[in-house]
Amino acid sequence: MLQDEVREARVIVVSHNVSAATICGNLGSLANHPRVRVLEYFDGVASPAGPRNFGLIHTTADYIAFLDSDDELDSGAMSSWSEELQSEPDVLIGQMRSISAGQIAAPAPRVGRYMRLDPVSDLLNYRTAPVGVLARRGVLMRQDSPKFREGFLIGEDIALGLYLWNLSDSVNYSRSPAGYLIHESASDRVTGKDIDAEEVFAPILDAITFPQIAQLRRRRRTAIAVKLIRHQVLDRLRSFRQGGSLDGDTLRVAANTTEQLLEFGHRVSGYLTTPEVNCVSSVIKRDLPGVCESFDLVERMSFLRAQIPDNPMMLFAPEANLVRGIRARRMKSSFDHREGRASEQ
Repeated sequence: MLQDEVREARVIVVSHNVSAATICGNLGSLANHPRVRVLEYFDGVASPAGPRNFGLIHTTADYIAFLDSDDELDSGAMSSWSEELQSEPDVLIGQMRSISAGQIAAPAPRVGRYMRLDPVSDLLNYRTAPVGVLARRGVLMRQDSPKFREGFLIGEDIALGLYLWNLSDSVNYSRSPAGYLIHESASDRVTGKDIDAEEVFAPILDAITFPQIAQLRRRRRTAIAVKLIRHQVLDRLRSFRQGGSLDGDTLRVAANTTEQLLEFGHRVSGYLTTPEVNCVSSVIKRDLPGVCESFDLVERMSFLRAQIPDNPMMLFAPEANLVRGIRARRMKSSFDHREGRASEQ
């Protein structure tokens, strides 16, 4: 990032539960760079929330971006983003990809839509974590902002992401193929460790009961609930099952979370496929064999069946698999074209 031609860019490195001297040693000559600051933060907690909030407090720039220690920004990302800030959005969302999955279509906006995105129509809530994002410091530091939620081992950024997507005055999406690259091989990532169900689902309930999020209009709450049930509850339960730790206690916690999400949204089940609805029903009933059977049915679902929501009237809703799938494929094709063109220049 320091090599990009953005002279205003500065870097704060938060040395979390490690001495600043150790981090400076790892940084080498960069530790003495005039635009780099290394700050110590000791709290003895294996969560990124504390150091992120600490770093945020010590920033002075108009726009802030967060970079996890295992990840990186593509060359030219900061330069491109800086140019796109001329329209002065509250939030600029950059492209994001991972080593294993390639480009991540989150959000998946409407065709040709890059400015003043709508949180529902442009599927902003599918960008769970606010990384690969430039956000106004003033928005992040507002009195009603959740910031990063301390006390959670994972999911500390769920509430803040929902807050930024749904309560910012203007959210733009970067046109540049250069963006945020997620590395998944680090052995010391907190998110890669075994975490029990209470710790997994607690930040979800915290997010939907946070006052500003709980008071959103029904349309936005429903979109949030659909996404969280599909990708935070069902996907997590699938991971528990694959890891051999899906049991009655896990199901009890998941059932409570699911019930509150259904109450938070409005007619959420209509946006899910019928096998997903059956799975949700089994979760609420604490029916462990039923949940496992539902997962098997979902995995065996035909491509066509996987596109049809339980309420066919929702077939062309933004949250429906059909719409999200079409947009994701279009975005990947566009991204590959732009990336190829950029590499040729």
